[in-house]
Amino acid sequence: MKIFYNKSFQRTRISSVVKCVAPIAPLSSTFSHTQMKTSIKITRYLYEEPYHLNLAMEVSNGHLKGQLEFYINADDLIEIADVLEEFPRHASAVHLWEIGSEKPEDRFAFYYKFRVFTIDSVGHCAIQIRFNNNQNLPDREISEFCIYPLEPSSLNNLGKLFRDFGKLKHEVLYWEPNDGELYKTKKEAEQFNPQGHRSSGR
Repeated sequence: MKIFYNKSFQRTRISSVVKCVAPIAPLSSTFSHTQMKTSIKITRYLYEEPYHLNLAMEVSNGHLKGQLEFYINADDLIEIADVLEEFPRHASAVHLWEIGSEKPEDRFAFYYKFRVFTIDSVGHCAIQIRFNNNQNLPDREISEFCIYPLEPSSLNNLGKLFRDFGKLKHEVLYWEPNDGELYKTKKEAEQFNPQGHRSSGR
């Protein structure tokens, strides 16, 4: 595991759990001319818990959606919660969470970036997402976009969801800029529509 510091001197980590291990599901990316919900959905599948987690992440900024299934260390959820719950600590705050690498010599099966940063002097924030399946052309698939503008409270709430999700008592985390919820089972989450809201039958 590598530890390094970014320009804002905040701790960032690259997990080596996924090195040379292919994603369980292929990277997918969707563009829509109709408005989608800005959201993050993380589904947890049983694996070598509590040490390693198998997660499927779906992220949308309202126009683009990317999804990737990958492995991480269980402690990663708590570390990102520590950052998001207090973000931003200053006007130029930046935090970068990466899994894998895009450098061919590192031989990672895929690359995942989750970066949060401020976009103005009054504290509005953005989330940058990048997924890369690290394949050669024509099989290469890359998805990259930002969710913005966000109030700091939106990121703080996401951090709280990450912390509770890290207790491994829920199978689905769902977040929108003004809302968020944890579901104990996938079946419970499936009773909600793809945007995470209650269906008319419930």
